[in-house]
Amino acid sequence: MKKKIAWFVTHPIQYYSPMYVKINEEEDIDLTVYYFSDFSVKGYQDKEFGKTIQWDIPLLDGYTSEILKNYSWKNHGSFFSYINFSIFQKIKNNNYDLVVIHGWNTFSHMLILISCLITSTPYAIRGDTNSFNEHNKKGIKSLIRKVFLTNIFKYASAIFYIGEQNKKFYQLFSVQFNKLFKMPFAVDNDYFQNYLKKVDIEKEKALLNIEKDMKVILFSGKLTFNKQCNLLINALENMKQEKYILLIVGDGDERSKLEELAIKKQINIHFLGFINQKEIPKYYWLSDIFILPSKYEAWGLAINEAMNCKCAIIVSDSVGAKDDLIKDNGFIFDKSNKDELAHIIHKLINDEDLLQSCQLNSSNLIKSYSFEEDVKALKLYFKEN
Repeated sequence: MKKKIAWFVTHPIQYYSPMYVKINEEEDIDLTVYYFSDFSVKGYQDKEFGKTIQWDIPLLDGYTSEILKNYSWKNHGSFFSYINFSIFQKIKNNNYDLVVIHGWNTFSHMLILISCLITSTPYAIRGDTNSFNEHNKKGIKSLIRKVFLTNIFKYASAIFYIGEQNKKFYQLFSVQFNKLFKMPFAVDNDYFQNYLKKVDIEKEKALLNIEKDMKVILFSGKLTFNKQCNLLINALENMKQEKYILLIVGDGDERSKLEELAIKKQINIHFLGFINQKEIPKYYWLSDIFILPSKYEAWGLAINEAMNCKCAIIVSDSVGAKDDLIKDNGFIFDKSNKDELAHIIHKLINDEDLLQSCQLNSSNLIKSYSFEEDVKALKLYFKEN
């Protein structure tokens, strides 16, 4: 008999939709995804990218979904952004075997939890919060939050953790070991890997004036203060003799400052702006090294994307995926130490054997972070419950 699953998430997300398609392909799973809002389908103003975003891949195709009526007067990003009163009836009337709740920080998340408890419907939690700053949280708000989350996790039938730092976060709230199921954060691996068949790498490099013997370094993401692209640019300041080019894919309110800094430091760089999902794999395949120098990153799915395209990886020690995705395929540096970052870049650029080893190891390691593994986590839960 098919297991009926309801999956609640705030809005359609370009990274998650392919996972729902994969789950929906399973003959023994009946999945319905409920969205609190469809603003991401219609197109929206992204404050961090600093522009209107309209994703160029289908977000609602290939699986059953429903957009719930939202009574909120608030924009995305606050507790009252989502007020979906139909949640109770959806859970009460459908006899779900499991309700998966992505996150817990809005009014509608609270409605789901209450509805599950009233109807005795099993629920599971999935989110991307990591343990980095938990020990620094103090005060009455922190105490209330701890009591609140401890009880949410206590009554959950399962916690689907995305990686080691996420797992450590849940363990800080005394989650029982038998409730923890690894459901790794993943992207559409097949899409990124197969993109190589569509692109002529040498032709694309020529269009960007990238010389054949240049090493290509890539950053992809929002150009915000948190991402620390200024640290990356400063790290390259003394590498004027190296044969490299830095590609910056993304946009945001820091772009003009970064462009000025790059000119001042005489960095060999291309600012390529926002690139949508259909084209983004091309820039990973053009690159040798991917760098994510963030001050804080809950996970960093761009790392998954880069690894699928055989990039060596460099990340700061405040990137959530560091314990999972950085093994013998790259390096971790102190987020405040540009000299350490510069040393690692120099090492990879000048040691071809090391670079190629890291690139090969990336493509091997990412196989374990796939939608297939996410499906296995669901099936393991039902096998044990």
